[in-house]
Amino acid sequence: MFSQVAANYLIGKRVIVGLTRQTHDGRLIRQEQYQGRIVRASLAEGIVLQAPSGDELKLPPDLRAFFGARAGQYRVKSSGDVVIDPDLETKWTHTLPPPTEG
Repeated sequence: MFSQVAANYLIGKRVIVGLTRQTHDGRLIRQEQYQGRIVRASLAEGIVLQAPSGDELKLPPDLRAFFGARAGQYRVKSSGDVVIDPDLETKWTHTLPPPTEG
């Protein structure tokens, strides 16, 4: 679900991202966390956030995955960064396709 008007509301918001990567049959590969500010949003490009390092992360253009974050401190496990009172949070699961026989 994407609406450019609704997506424009996200621009400038600080977001915490949880990403789970798993095999095609649901076995955990790894879990990652990111934080940043949403800098662009479009149906073609998706939701683009910029991390404090300057790197960009693109998420699918599905606005249903973004929720208001509860006030408080969030520690990003991978970097140790502490984010205080982010605007939004989102969680995604990336499932690999089954292996192809060849």
